[in-house]
Amino acid sequence: MKIYNLSLSLLLLSTILVGQTPEDALRFSRLSYTAGTARSSSMAGAFGALGGDFSALSVNPAGLAVYRSSELNFTPSVVYANSDSYYLSNYRNDESSNFNFGTIGYVQPFKATGESKKSGFEMFHFGLGINRTANFERYVTMSGYNETSSITTPWVDEVNRNNPNITLFDDNGDPVLVNLDTYSTKMAWKTFLLDWARDDDGNVFIFSDMQGGKVQQNIRMITSGSMNEFVMSGGFNWSDKLFFGATIGIPYFTYKERFTVEEDDINNVNPYFNSMNYSTYLITDGTGINFKIGAIFKPVYWLRVGAAIHTPTKYSVDDYYEVNMESNLNVGDGYYTALESSSFDYTLKTPMRLIGSVGFVVLEKGLISVDYTYQDYGKSKFRSDDYSFDDANSRIYDNYGVGHNLRFGTEWAFGIFKLRAGYGFETSPYVSEAINKGGFRQQICAGVGARFGSFTMDFGYAYNVEDIEFYPYDRQYVSPSNNKYKINQFQLTLGYRF
Repeated sequence: MKIYNLSLSLLLLSTILVGQTPEDALRFSRLSYTAGTARSSSMAGAFGALGGDFSALSVNPAGLAVYRSSELNFTPSVVYANSDSYYLSNYRNDESSNFNFGTIGYVQPFKATGESKKSGFEMFHFGLGINRTANFERYVTMSGYNETSSITTPWVDEVNRNNPNITLFDDNGDPVLVNLDTYSTKMAWKTFLLDWARDDDGNVFIFSDMQGGKVQQNIRMITSGSMNEFVMSGGFNWSDKLFFGATIGIPYFTYKERFTVEEDDINNVNPYFNSMNYSTYLITDGTGINFKIGAIFKPVYWLRVGAAIHTPTKYSVDDYYEVNMESNLNVGDGYYTALESSSFDYTLKTPMRLIGSVGFVVLEKGLISVDYTYQDYGKSKFRSDDYSFDDANSRIYDNYGVGHNLRFGTEWAFGIFKLRAGYGFETSPYVSEAINKGGFRQQICAGVGARFGSFTMDFGYAYNVEDIEFYPYDRQYVSPSNNKYKINQFQLTLGYRF
C-alpha cells in the first residue's frame, strides 16, 4: 500500500458540495394527506368538497367557508415508522417513533350584514394556523455480502476517467491527481482506500483493493424531520350554494439524513484491506411561499363539488453537510478524515397541483367523499446563482412524470359519535420501472369523533405504506435494496367551537 505525506496538492483544491438530486426534489414535492387533523386523516384526507376541517386550508381553502362557528384546535400526533429491506437476498427490519403536532389552528367566521347580506353573502371567514403536510421519519437498515462491487468501485472509475494520462508526480514519487471532483474520492485517496500502479505499458492507473467486491456491506439510512405550512386564509359563503376560499401558504421543512456504509473483508480475501466506514450527515432547511384558491359548489343539499389550484412553491433552501471516512488496513494504521462542514444555498421550485373533489350527504347521517390530485413531478427545478443545475434538472424531467392521487373517505353519525374510514393511493411518480419499480403509496385509515357541547374530540389512525427501490451507490455498480416503508400515525384533535 502507498505510504506518503498526505499534504498533496489535492488538499489545496476546493470542493463545492452540491448533492441535490432528483430524489430531493421529489421528497419536497410529495405531500401526505394524512398528517393534519385526526378527522381529515381518518378519512384519508378526502375533504376537498366537504370542508369544515382545518386541514382543508392546505388542500381546498374553500373548506374554510363551510364553518358556521369559530374554532380553536390542535392535534398532537405519534408516528411509529417501520421499514423492511431486502438487499442482496438478505432481510432486515428497523423502526423508530416520534411525537409531533399535526395542526394548530384558529377559524373565525363573520356574519354578513347590510348590502352584503342582501347580495346573497351569508358569511365571511378568516383562518390562521399551521398544518403538517409530510413526515420524514425513517430508519432503514440494509445488509448483505456483495460479490461484485464495493462502494469504492465507482470512485475508482471516476478518478481514472478524470485523470486519463497521469504524468505529474510529487517528491515522494506518488501521482498528483488534479481532478478529484467529489469529496468522496478525495477522502478515499486520503484514507488510502485508493491506490495506484502501472500497467504493462507503464501507464499509471488508480485502483482499490476491494473494487471487485467480496465485501460484507452494512448500510443504514436514518431520516427525520417534517414539512409544515403556515396558512393565512380567507373565504366567503354565498347563499349556502357557493363557498370560496384562498390561502397564502408559507411552507417550511427540516430534513435530516445520516447515511452510513460499512464494508468488511469478512472472508480475508485481501491481504491489505480490513474494513472501512463512510458516513454523510445532511441537514436541509427550506422556507417557501405559494397561493391556493378553491371553490365548493352545492347545487342540491346532498351533493358537493369542489376544485382547487395550488401555485408552484418556490423554496429558499440551505443544505448543511458533514462527511467522514475511516479505513482500517492490515498494513499501517487506521486512517480517518473528515470534510470540514459546509453549507450551500439554492432555490427549489415544486410543481403546481390541481385538485378535484366530490362529496355526498347520505340521509343526513353520513358523508362520502372522493378527492383527486394531479401533479407533474417532472416540473420541479433547482436554481442557484453560483452553480448550474442543468444536469439535475434534466434528470428530474427525464425520471419523473405525473402523479395521480385518489382518496376516498366516509363518515357516519351515531348520536354524539361519528365513525370514519378512508383509503387513498398515489401512483408512482417515475416514468418507467426501468428507473424505479417503487414509488406507489397507499393509505388505510380509520377514526372516531365525539362532540360534547362546544368541545370536540377526534381520534384518527392512518397506515401509510410505500415500496421503493433504493440504490446505496451508483446503480450501474450495485443491485437495489427493495424497501418497504410503513408509517403508523395516531392523532388526537382537540377542538373548541364558540
